[in-house]
Amino acid sequence: MRELMIIVKGVFPDMIESLDCLREGARSGIFGPLESAMARCQNIRVSEKALAGMAGYARAVPAAADFASIPGHIGRISGYLQVIANAIAVKNRENILFSEKAMDEIDLLFARLREMMEMAMTAVCGVSGEVAGDISGVERAADVLDASAGEFLGFHEERLLEGLCLPKASSLYVEMVDGFKAISWHLKEMARKAAGV
Repeated sequence: MRELMIIVKGVFPDMIESLDCLREGARSGIFGPLESAMARCQNIRVSEKALAGMAGYARAVPAAADFASIPGHIGRISGYLQVIANAIAVKNRENILFSEKAMDEIDLLFARLREMMEMAMTAVCGVSGEVAGDISGVERAADVLDASAGEFLGFHEERLLEGLCLPKASSLYVEMVDGFKAISWHLKEMARKAAGV
């Protein structure tokens, strides 16, 4: 169980750093941060494989059984970080512009997801006395992120109908927002599994 937690705890800084690099790449339009994010995603995949190897052990140990699904969540988070990275790479490579409003929305989703990752790290890796409070915080953060994402997609649709958003920019924006929502869901589920919920 201890080895499992050490690896899980080590994954969160890579997830957070990857998210920070993606945010910088989206803001700046340069590729360096995206390359760093992709390298972090590779680190996450390596850790996920190590964790998956321990999943059978975790299922056999009652105290660790709830952690058995965590490698799958980590792998999916890495995959969605890569989806966001690919959308940003296309945006930057093809010089596709998002409106200032769309960029503000994306930036806010990055900030909320980063905060949620930090809460999830504490919920998943914290001591058992902290877990219950941290889980409710992660669940609330997921609800806020999902509500914001839904609202932003509505605003986006209005911009699209008004001709303020190009179709190519639209698909990239929606891919990114969907990626944020998916990562949020997996973080919430990781926290819930760590708490035995």
